[in-house]
Amino acid sequence: MYKVMIADDEQTVRTALQLLIPWEELDCKVVYTARNGAEVLKALEEYLPDILIIDIKMPVVDGLEVAGRLWEKKSGISVIILTAYAEFEYARQALQYHVSEYIVKTAVLEQLPDAIKRVCDLHTQTNGQHPVSADIPETIRNEDRLIQQVNQYINQNYCSRISLTDMAGTLHINKSYLSHIYKERTGKNIFDVISEKRMDLAKELMRKTDLRLNEIALRVGFDDPAYFSRFFRKYTGMSPKDYKYSACEGGDHL
Repeated sequence: MYKVMIADDEQTVRTALQLLIPWEELDCKVVYTARNGAEVLKALEEYLPDILIIDIKMPVVDGLEVAGRLWEKKSGISVIILTAYAEFEYARQALQYHVSEYIVKTAVLEQLPDAIKRVCDLHTQTNGQHPVSADIPETIRNEDRLIQQVNQYINQNYCSRISLTDMAGTLHINKSYLSHIYKERTGKNIFDVISEKRMDLAKELMRKTDLRLNEIALRVGFDDPAYFSRFFRKYTGMSPKDYKYSACEGGDHL
């Protein structure tokens, strides 16, 4: 059986889809229902759905963003978008994410079974049943490689101006997906990691060199020495001058 996940912020819609669609006849089983895209993303690895039926507009993370992240991951999950009539043209933007089907909500009970049949037939023709379970390890490996690439980029560029847009462009990936996956896999914000590296280098330069503070600021990626001083104080609880003085007095523990 194909595993199906349903996501809609309306309880009545979720219940109707669970109860009124002949899932067994379609060789499908609903394994999880979600209220928003964030719940979907959190549950993917646990439930390994083959088909995701998702409303295009939901709070927290909407259906289009979920479709984009699944496409970036090359997850193998077939996505069926549910959309209100007025949003249908907007839904066409999801073409770039290879969304399998679009269903207008007013006709969902009539159109969804045929859409599911088409998706299941496509799975059978191209991948055989249950392709997602096999693809999850590859997805994880892809994400691990991405994290390594991000860390390498940071190590090579953290003393320069770094923007998420530039980083995503260099790595050829969507910047929202990049930021989300890095935080999800490492528990850290990308720019917190950059700031930590900059401050560690600044402290090392204060301890081991005679560079002036404005020179140190430039060395660690700050064009404005005053902003560097404020940032350093916020990060360490000490001004750069106080830190440098303490280091000169033998504070190797700093």
